[in-house]
Amino acid sequence: MRLVSPLLFLLLALPLLLAVNTAIFKRYTKAGTGCPCWFDIRRKDCACCKGQLKKVMQCGWPMHHYCYKKSDRFGCPGIPNNKYTFSTRGYPCFFDHDRKDCAWCSPGGYQCGPGQKAGPEAKDGNRCQTG
Repeated sequence: MRLVSPLLFLLLALPLLLAVNTAIFKRYTKAGTGCPCWFDIRRKDCACCKGQLKKVMQCGWPMHHYCYKKSDRFGCPGIPNNKYTFSTRGYPCFFDHDRKDCAWCSPGGYQCGPGQKAGPEAKDGNRCQTG
């Protein structure tokens, strides 16, 4: 019974441990909405960034209301599998080029296939992987 309590605590606390502290975006984000989204220029509900453009980037979906320090290799914190994913939406799907609800991948990453686990239909949207 001793193992049940720590295990139960971990299961209950896990969502809090995985949540992103949005304070890390504050120094880079001027406003949470009002600027065109880089992953879909028809949208105007993305963050407006502050600072030098070569040092700051607008985050992709689902963190599109924030800006962060620029990286050519990683997506913003809070984006699923951000080591290989810049945005979970906006890029043509490899399996259907007419669909634009798939992930933008970082160099060396590739879109995960269609399906409920990691495709555009997944709870957290499409993401990228390597290997």
